[in-house]
Amino acid sequence: MRAAALALLLAAAGAAFAADGDNELRLGKATLRAGNAGRAMEFFKQAADKGNAEAMHFAGLMYEEGKGVAADPAAAAEWFRRAADKGHPPSMNHLGNLLRNEKPAEALQWHRKAAEAGEPYAMQNVANAYYEGVGAEKNLPQAAEWYRKAAERGNDFAMLRYGYMLSHGEGIPQDVAKAFAMYLASARAGNTAAMFNLGEYYNAGKGVEKSPAAARFWYLRAAMNGETDAEAKVAELADVAPHSAEGAALEEQVRRLHLAASTNAELEAAKGKGFPLTLQAAELGHLPAIATLVYAYQRGEGIEKDMTKAREWALIAAEMGHDSSQTILAQYMLQGVGGPRNTQGARFWFEKSALSGNSLAMSFLAQIYDGAYGLPPNDALATYWWVEAYKKGSPTAQKVLQERGLVAKRDPVAQAYVDRIDRNGPDRSSVENFTLEVAQYCKYGGDRCHELSVAALKFQRSSNAAAESANMARLWNAYGAKDDDAKWRERSDCMKKKTESIQKHTYGQQDWYYAGTCY
Repeated sequence: MRAAALALLLAAAGAAFAADGDNELRLGKATLRAGNAGRAMEFFKQAADKGNAEAMHFAGLMYEEGKGVAADPAAAAEWFRRAADKGHPPSMNHLGNLLRNEKPAEALQWHRKAAEAGEPYAMQNVANAYYEGVGAEKNLPQAAEWYRKAAERGNDFAMLRYGYMLSHGEGIPQDVAKAFAMYLASARAGNTAAMFNLGEYYNAGKGVEKSPAAARFWYLRAAMNGETDAEAKVAELADVAPHSAEGAALEEQVRRLHLAASTNAELEAAKGKGFPLTLQAAELGHLPAIATLVYAYQRGEGIEKDMTKAREWALIAAEMGHDSSQTILAQYMLQGVGGPRNTQGARFWFEKSALSGNSLAMSFLAQIYDGAYGLPPNDALATYWWVEAYKKGSPTAQKVLQERGLVAKRDPVAQAYVDRIDRNGPDRSSVENFTLEVAQYCKYGGDRCHELSVAALKFQRSSNAAAESANMARLWNAYGAKDDDAKWRERSDCMKKKTESIQKHTYGQQDWYYAGTCY
């Protein structure tokens, strides 16, 4: 963890070891994000001088990576040592890394302190030391134990190495099934070597049912990550020589599908040519194609509907980080579609998707923590996820939070306006006033918006009818004045023109002011 160390720490929320100097530490992080490493270093040193262990760690990273200062391993080690003496596990681990070549025994001591404090990379370093016999005597059982602990913390290399030790019975009893599970977890975390090993397992039927298709899938995943041996295996499964024209074409296909710029276009072409090419793209590990397969099997589009296969492909897409597929898979698990019902599994995948920003997953997760699906309720987590979904614009979340009095429906001015309309109704002095008030009421989100909008339309129509009726009565009176034939004809011509004008107006309560000119 070198070049990425600063970025990872900057993404972390809060400081586990913050003491005094919090403000300077925050300023240092913000300045570093803004690209001014030199100024950031000044803030880190100010915070460190106040005893802030995390600031000391940042100062060590700056010297280690040469950001804002000249790279200086000795100065980095000194800063890491100061933070490590305060009990900061990441600093203990970094200090061990810097001491590993010249003082391996001391390095192992620091790695072990960090590992015992829960630092996953330190656990891996301790395991490496025991596995290789560096800084201590070689001890395979100890190495296996520390690899296991690191694997449980999500360390993909530790998963790979622990799987290897299980597979070969190194320092621990051989367990091929458990080794396969470790390789699978490591491959899902993106480890190329683990992908290749899974291909080997499926190809040989070692610990699992032999499956050329599954072997091809994992070999291709490894090949797309640059594993040359996997490319040869792909060619072998396709029954072509690795360096033949056919083998070269297959390798080119793998390379092209690995390029993000070409995959989307190729997928669209595959969609246009039918299901088989979409399936082929999915088998090559192309995420959009895999997500497409989920819908294809779910809806029976281009292939017979098969919810079991839909769930299987949803799992693959979910494991590759596709948040929509994670949400779909979680719903399948929640409802027992395509496989057994698994509420805990659904919660896990909803959480993965929600953490990626999927609002639907957030709402489902909130319902789960509300106790809606049989798991123990957790009010704090339920509220948290309802709020997160509300921030994403979820109407359901907004309604729930409003019902619980956690989100105000509207600002005080808008609320007073809505309350007045709910209490007294809109202004009925004219259609225009009525319509304007209803429009404002709806803008503020009043609950009777639809009801009052219908009333406004009826009011408008009835007012138009009344206005037209009054004016037609005026016409009738005009036509009825026959005391003077010449005057009556004059009125008649005038009123015919006005009648045509009136008939062209259908909206608005008008007085037809011009009608009097015909009297």
